[in-house]
Amino acid sequence: MAVKKSLFDELYDKADEIVKKLKKPLTKKGIKRKFSAAYDDAENNKIDAELKLQDLRSKFNDFDVNAILEQKIIIEENIALQEKLEQEYEELFGKKMPKSE
Repeated sequence: MAVKKSLFDELYDKADEIVKKLKKPLTKKGIKRKFSAAYDDAENNKIDAELKLQDLRSKFNDFDVNAILEQKIIIEENIALQEKLEQEYEELFGKKMPKSE
């Protein structure tokens, strides 16, 4: 003979599921914001490196090839990071990551 659960027991057991369902949209938004912030941070790093690269290239009397190459590496790393963020976003949410404006 199966023991019947009380209403309290049933509600208490389902409480975690209900809380998760209620918080799901907020959690999803939070994760999407983190992706967007990481993407924007990489974009900012890339732009900073591009500006520094332009500046370094214009210093003809103190031309520093290594510093120029370092900036190019920073640009490449941030482009790769953005691509990985897009891939992870698509894998996690099943659609392409929207571009920030």
